[in-house]
Amino acid sequence: MNKDQLYSDTCKLASDLTAHSWAPKPPLDSGDQKKLRTLGNKVGELAAALRNAHPSTVDPAKIDTAAISNATARTVLASMLPAGNANMVKDDVWSAINRASTDLAAVLP
Repeated sequence: MNKDQLYSDTCKLASDLTAHSWAPKPPLDSGDQKKLRTLGNKVGELAAALRNAHPSTVDPAKIDTAAISNATARTVLASMLPAGNANMVKDDVWSAINRASTDLAAVLP
């Protein structure tokens, strides 16, 4: 994985979060729309920072960790579509998204 691939995957995560904010699926509900939008914006800002970061300032040792966290968050979100997943715990969704966001931020200077 390289910086450009991680940037692309991060954009996809931001897009997924925004899409979920329009019509949250179980275990999320309409009360989670604002939080999803906020997280989508945060991840989008991380994507922009990653895009604009000079390659020498990006920590290559952390790119793979961020990529795995990003993929995990996208998988969690995808598992809720189209009808939702009542067996999933809401805290697991937030945990996956927050972990991806934290790991993405760690890649940046």
